Amino acid sequence: MHEGILRRMRELVRREEYSITEHAEEELDADRLCALDLERLVAHGFISERQRGRAPGEWKYVLEGPTRAGEWIVAVAKISPSNTLVFLTVFRL
Repeated sequence: MHEGILRRMRELVRREEYSITEHAEEELDADRLCALDLERLVAHGFISERQRGRAPGEWKYVLEGPTRAGEWIVAVAKISPSNTLVFLTVFRL
């Protein structure tokens, strides 16, 4: 459904043009995950939902997919105005 956005996210991850918010870093640590798990999620997962962001015209996307160990995780991310992928939060299912 959101294949164009997902392709864009995958390209940003391939070019390492992404950031992880402090909140998402804390959630990664709490669940013993790392940035490589987020990269795998984007590479092999899917967008399950689109949500309105705070700013007008801003969208956030809920991604679901596997970690390196095959566990299922969910992340919320957006593409910033500067064209980088920003991970806002992440959690295990």
